[in-house]
Amino acid sequence: MTFKTKLSLSVAICSTFLSACGGSGITTSPPPPPVVTDTTAPTVSFSPTALTVESGKSAASTLSATDAVGVTSGPSVTCTNGGSFSVTTNIFTAATIAANTTSVCTATAGDAAGNQGTGTLTVSMVVPTAITLAGNVVKGPISGATANILEVVTLDAVGNASGTLLATGTTATDSGFSLTIPEETQMSNLLVVEIRLAGAQMVCDAANCMNEAGVPFGGVITIPPDNTGPNDTPRIFTAAVPTPVLGTTGVNVNMFTHYQLLYMAGLAYTRQFQQGGEVVIDLQDYAPTRQSTATLFGLPDADFFTLPFIDVTQSITSTDQNAIYAALLSGGLLGAALEAAAPFDAIDIFEGQVIRRELIANELNDNPNLISVEDIFDGAIALANQIGATGNAFTAAQDALVARKVEIDAAPTDRPVAPDGTLPIFGAPLTFGNDSRTFTTAISNAFLGIINPGNLAYTATLETGQGSELFAVSPNSPTVLNLTLVNGQGSVPIGSYTLNVAFTTSEGGPDTDSIELIFTAPR
Repeated sequence: MTFKTKLSLSVAICSTFLSACGGSGITTSPPPPPVVTDTTAPTVSFSPTALTVESGKSAASTLSATDAVGVTSGPSVTCTNGGSFSVTTNIFTAATIAANTTSVCTATAGDAAGNQGTGTLTVSMVVPTAITLAGNVVKGPISGATANILEVVTLDAVGNASGTLLATGTTATDSGFSLTIPEETQMSNLLVVEIRLAGAQMVCDAANCMNEAGVPFGGVITIPPDNTGPNDTPRIFTAAVPTPVLGTTGVNVNMFTHYQLLYMAGLAYTRQFQQGGEVVIDLQDYAPTRQSTATLFGLPDADFFTLPFIDVTQSITSTDQNAIYAALLSGGLLGAALEAAAPFDAIDIFEGQVIRRELIANELNDNPNLISVEDIFDGAIALANQIGATGNAFTAAQDALVARKVEIDAAPTDRPVAPDGTLPIFGAPLTFGNDSRTFTTAISNAFLGIINPGNLAYTATLETGQGSELFAVSPNSPTVLNLTLVNGQGSVPIGSYTLNVAFTTSEGGPDTDSIELIFTAPR
């Protein structure tokens, strides 16, 4: 009995301490680590944390949400007192308000453990009491230029502009400007942003920067003083802004806003010649010149100062085809100018041609010292090829430039653009049936730009040429020429007819031009 009792005790001891007794090799797993509870909430923040936004306008603040483990919900944003914040665009849009109001936007994000973090954006929504025009100046981004807001702009005999100065400032290193007109200023319904360029710095955005300007693409060119240009005209860039309203209006000054205002100046000169009085930039010319500018350059008919600013010397990420297209044409204008012996003088001459309606669409023999529409598109296409960016918007813009260039190349050579922005058709072959007994007007809506600047009244007489015995010419309106059958002719024989016509306008003459007609047998 005693022995069995001892044996049982030994077994019990060995069962408890297997390793100590030599055991059977069986081991146990270590205990699991203690569970760590996630108590850290996500970090949610806005940058900046405060904004001032005018009634109905928008501003940006970057929203971020991070977590040690991971954000699993949100961020979502709610705002008090009106206004909304988009988490996809990081844009706050103010409500339309009648009195200054503060809105607090709270962003919330959560993690898998159920922790929630918040961040706040405080927005002062204000009712504007002044007019502010702000944007970028680009013919290549331009910094260090004087920016003015003028009204009641008048022109002298060589195109120098003057008017009531409402605000002035300087373009920043990124080409931006912001000008505020003092409260309670009495003004008309048309303002002009004038950028005086003498001595300013311009980024070279042309394909031929290094070859012609001696600076790399994206390098800086100093714009020379005013007094080196033809007629000592100031070097300026402009934009007309109709019907200014309280608050901030985005105004990007570019080659299209400037071309439009030059065109408005041309119409003002025409009125002065016909009616007398001062040469005044007038709101009545805004819509038609905007339309003609859009037609010529192949852009939508819209306020060109709303075109987004794109610096083509930097990586292009925009998905706005029209903005890319416009930016490439802007570089094309500089590229065309750089081919001239004196590039900035060439731009001065270009501006004069626009005012006088003498801008050539398609040159027969390229003159490097004169800028044509063809030259601008050539420069834009060369720039697009040099950049070689990817993306649907860039490719579409590039294709649109090439398509428009084909149309320009097909236009009659050495003839000006029409007042409505269409390419010249005067002198192009026209086809009619040889039995056109009711034939009265062979040519209509033909622009006589070279010999009829400013749509002046004119007289026309048929001089010489094959078929001159068949026809008579007469003006129907300042921009329409009618061709009629004479001498009892009841039909026009098949053939080609080149008629020489003499034109006399109130500015002088006569000048001659030719009309080419082709008559074919009826189908």
